[in-house]
Amino acid sequence: MLLACVAIGLLGYVAGGGTRPAPGTTAVAPAFAAVQAVARAGMTLNVAATAMLCMAGGLLLAAFGMLLRAERAREQSGARDPLTGLYTEAYLAEVLPGLVARDDRAGRSQLALIRVAIDLIEDVQRRYGRQAADLVLGSIGRHIRSQTREGDLAACLDREGFAIYLHCSEVEQAKAFCRRLGSLLASEQWDWRGGIIKVTASMGIALREPAEPIRALQARALLSLGEAQRSAGVQIVG
Repeated sequence: MLLACVAIGLLGYVAGGGTRPAPGTTAVAPAFAAVQAVARAGMTLNVAATAMLCMAGGLLLAAFGMLLRAERAREQSGARDPLTGLYTEAYLAEVLPGLVARDDRAGRSQLALIRVAIDLIEDVQRRYGRQAADLVLGSIGRHIRSQTREGDLAACLDREGFAIYLHCSEVEQAKAFCRRLGSLLASEQWDWRGGIIKVTASMGIALREPAEPIRALQARALLSLGEAQRSAGVQIVG
């Protein structure tokens, strides 16, 4: 469009002042003036039409950008659990193949799965109500998000448990993550209508073995979580 405007301007210049008759050619001045008038009129129409086309193109681009942003926002809202802000289980199923492929390309294990269960969250709901339990789960979701990095993936599986896929190569890195999360929960308490709510979490860790199927990794992490829940005073097993 810009090139078209420049071309039209050059044509107008040639048809206008840039092509005035040389001195001494007054005999053709009336005819030349008529040609100039026609050229100027044509140039004005072309410029106006080009400007309208430019405006229409700009509006179309703006509308297209708004549609893309709205679609992206819709997809993101569907990928996130509204209560915890973590990814949903459905979104997790979509992106897990990519995580596994990344791990396989590395040629060695760089993926750990942490299963987290909130202890006695059902008791909190029975005693204080669903709103209180939602408050607790929302806060736990924020704590989990604060500890994850780019390349990690944290999802809310249900009202009692979470799955966190860490990009790490050693189980000690996963345990350090669990200790940080456990410390945040230990220091947290919620005042609810005259009562004080405190919760703990049990965590099971499984470091993916080379080429291990994702279901096998999930099964091992779930076994570790069960062991953590059965062990008095032990909340992290991996």
